[in-house]
Amino acid sequence: AKLYGQIYGKWFMDAKPGADLWLLRHDTIYASVTENGVPIPFIKPSVSEIHAQTAKQRSENNTGPMVSLIHGMPDFLPGGCTCMPDPVGVPDISASWATGLSEMQYMGRIKLPELEYLKTPIELDHWASWFFHIFMDTNTSVPHYGKAPSRLASAYAGTAVYANWVFEDPKIKDPEVWKRGIPTTPEKVGPSHGKNCMDTHKAPICSNITPATFPPKGEPADVRPQVAAFSRPPFFP
Repeated sequence: AKLYGQIYGKWFMDAKPGADLWLLRHDTIYASVTENGVPIPFIKPSVSEIHAQTAKQRSENNTGPMVSLIHGMPDFLPGGCTCMPDPVGVPDISASWATGLSEMQYMGRIKLPELEYLKTPIELDHWASWFFHIFMDTNTSVPHYGKAPSRLASAYAGTAVYANWVFEDPKIKDPEVWKRGIPTTPEKVGPSHGKNCMDTHKAPICSNITPATFPPKGEPADVRPQVAAFSRPPFFP
């Protein structure tokens, strides 16, 4: 079966160059879900994923933990909170650690008569690296010009549209952003009973996820990063 969904939500990030801990959270609500092209009724889950990666983990090619939350499930049941080694880690949006984003290829300028979801005309500069595509607004009057994308696309995540960027520490408006929703009491049944969050892969970095232990403390890298020869603003290639 092939499951697809149309989603909306918010994205939070704290990945300052040189920091010993990078964090990323996305809160998502499914507007629709289809199986093999057929809509599935009455399914509109609200989920969150929180990614954490220390500088030491980046230097060791360790992606860090990814905590997934399904909101609305009782804490004592398994599945509402799960943790696994992150498939990719936290993106290096400022190219402060590696040269990847700073060496993206310029693919040209496009004009869309209607941007997905926002339903507005837009002109975008298209940059690409492998299967990852970034679309930057050419309108110099928008607040996120040269700082953050209006559109992203990849082979595995589909196309995403972004707006209403706020360039400040997420904790200013949401002090609990990096632990909000993690159960405060342990599960009572299931394979991870006694733990607040199911450790799906029996990984040490996921063995004890609680609001008191997550996110982990930052750790400096053991080696110096392979930085680009010049600095870049976040996302901008």
